[in-house]
Amino acid sequence: MEAIKKAEIYTDGSYNKDIKGITRGGVVILFNDEPYAFIQIVTKRNIYVSQWNIGGELIAAQFGLNMALNEIQQFKAAGLEVPDCLDVYHDWVGINDLVRPNPSSGKVFKSQKDGCVFYKNFFKELGKRYPTQINFWWIKSHSGNKWNEVVDELAKGYWPMGPYDKVIRKEITF
Repeated sequence: MEAIKKAEIYTDGSYNKDIKGITRGGVVILFNDEPYAFIQIVTKRNIYVSQWNIGGELIAAQFGLNMALNEIQQFKAAGLEVPDCLDVYHDWVGINDLVRPNPSSGKVFKSQKDGCVFYKNFFKELGKRYPTQINFWWIKSHSGNKWNEVVDELAKGYWPMGPYDKVIRKEITF
C-alpha cells in the first residue's frame, strides 16, 4: 500500500421498530478517497437498543473510530506515511456534541443515558491511545452524499452494490 494522505470514516445508525430489541450501525472507512472497509454492527445490548437509532449511531462511531485509528497505527508501524488527522462524517450531531462543544452553540451535549456516557468515556480513552487528531463533520442525511448513502444502507443491514471486491467487509454482532 502507498502512503496514506487522507483518512475518513462515515458513520450511521438505524433502528427498525418492527424488529424489536436490535439496533444497527454502519461504517465506511476511506483511505486516500478509496473505500477500505465496510462494517455492519448489530447488537441486542440494552445500553444501545434502549436508545434506538442513536444507539446505532454510537456503536458505529465507536467501532469505526477504533478500527480506522488501529489501521492507521498499523500502517505507521509498517513504515508507511500516515495522516495526522482522521475526518469523521456523521448525520447525527451527537457524535460530535457529546465529546466536543457544538460549533454553533459552544456547548457539549449533557446526556446521562448509558450509551452516551459510555461513548464519552470511550472517546476520552481513545485520545490517550492514539495521537491522531479527530475532526467531526456533520452532513445532512439523504442529501446525495455517496458515502453517507452507502453507510445508511450498511446500518440497515444491506451490503452496497458496486465495484467493491477489494474492500474489507466486517459484520460484527455483539
